Amino acid sequence: MSVNTKKIHSFLEQFTTYVAAVGGGCYMGAVLSALFTLFITGKKLDKVLPEYLCTLIAVCIFIIPIIVFLFIAFRFEKKLKNTENSPQVRKSRLGTFFLLGTPAFLLITAGFFAAFSLENDLLLLPGLFLFLFILFYSIFRPVESDIRRGNIKAFSFLFSLGLFFICGLILGRTGDVLSYTGNNAAEIKKLSSRQKEICFPPNATKIRLSGTTMSFEYSCHVKEKDFLSYMAKSSFEFKKITEQKKFDKNPVPYYECVNRGKDGGGWSFRYIVPEKKFFGAYSNH
Repeated sequence: MSVNTKKIHSFLEQFTTYVAAVGGGCYMGAVLSALFTLFITGKKLDKVLPEYLCTLIAVCIFIIPIIVFLFIAFRFEKKLKNTENSPQVRKSRLGTFFLLGTPAFLLITAGFFAAFSLENDLLLLPGLFLFLFILFYSIFRPVESDIRRGNIKAFSFLFSLGLFFICGLILGRTGDVLSYTGNNAAEIKKLSSRQKEICFPPNATKIRLSGTTMSFEYSCHVKEKDFLSYMAKSSFEFKKITEQKKFDKNPVPYYECVNRGKDGGGWSFRYIVPEKKFFGAYSNH
């Protein structure tokens, strides 16, 4: 191993130690914060203590374990440095994969956020190639690794991998923000062509859209003939309501369709004939 390679290898090993410390601290902090929240709720202390104070205490409880684990990691690195003249090393493909996989999945997570924010899926490709490179490099060019770091590297890799999946789950559940006011549905960039086809009858005007790509509501003005044409082509089944329902202040007649699953995901529509107004809502769960 060249001098530069050794320096990079040493840096990555120390990096995984601190990532593992942050991961362990986050896990411990999350558990303690949850227990604190349950405690103050069970004792009804949240009714007595100011909300900002409860939040501050919960944040401190979350941060303190991270600081403690980082201090332990610092002491651990210092101890290894003092005994580096007699390292316990061996070549390990799995150890190499964990060593390189930790920073890789942190970079992949950052790329995932960038691709989502900038709406450019091409930003996901470097992460894919990086993962494949690390996989093949670990198989064919395993590096010597200190066996005393084995569990630490494994935990740091699992933490970075878990962070990637958690971030993906959060983004997948929340979606991107939607907001539009105008007269041309084609201008709405964050909806697919199929979604626009479902949402808006032909010649829809005065469109108002709000929510996220995962859950949104909208309204628009549509002439009755355009709505009837839309309904005839739609795969959804509309019902015409001619009698006023209890607690329903919308004027009759109106057309209604509710197509939702048990989890609440799906579509709902209503077209109020006297007002020439069409409402819709969507949720993926």
